[in-house]
Amino acid sequence: MKNIVFETDGFIATTYIKGEVRPSGKGKAITARKGEAVRLDTADEVPLFFFAKDKVVGGFAINKEMALNLEAKKLVKTEMVSYSLLPNDLYIYIGPCLTFSHTNVSRDTLLRVINLGYGAAAKRTDGIDFLDVPLLVLLQMRELGIPMKNIYVSEFDTFENPNILYSELSGDKEKNVTEAKLV
Repeated sequence: MKNIVFETDGFIATTYIKGEVRPSGKGKAITARKGEAVRLDTADEVPLFFFAKDKVVGGFAINKEMALNLEAKKLVKTEMVSYSLLPNDLYIYIGPCLTFSHTNVSRDTLLRVINLGYGAAAKRTDGIDFLDVPLLVLLQMRELGIPMKNIYVSEFDTFENPNILYSELSGDKEKNVTEAKLV
């Protein structure tokens, strides 16, 4: 399999799979230059990229605790204000990460998520409570007014794809590298 590539008008994100040559060094967190890459190193965290065509691209690695503290929303909102971005002009890409069936949480945490108004991200199966972290992040982006048509979610789960992706839950020490840029 080749690297995981997501591309839309003016934006491309590449997640380098196991065994493929990957970029090294520290990547940028945000850039306004076309062709300059923003890089995130994640294993099971949510690689959250935001971009506005021809203006800016940035990214944050959002872990479960950050998502529960609504930090994804706060971080993207800060950049929206900083770059004078309107919700309709902003696009979101959520890269490969853990999906809900691998994110167990306590009942108290699940009830907290529900009480915050994010019941769609709270799951319960066979008496076990789960948190859908990518969905929790998506819902936070929707609260910022970003249209659903501007939000893209990878279909790859880091734990369920051990041949191509690293997962801390699987015991991997390495991280997945995802680069994104304006094109």
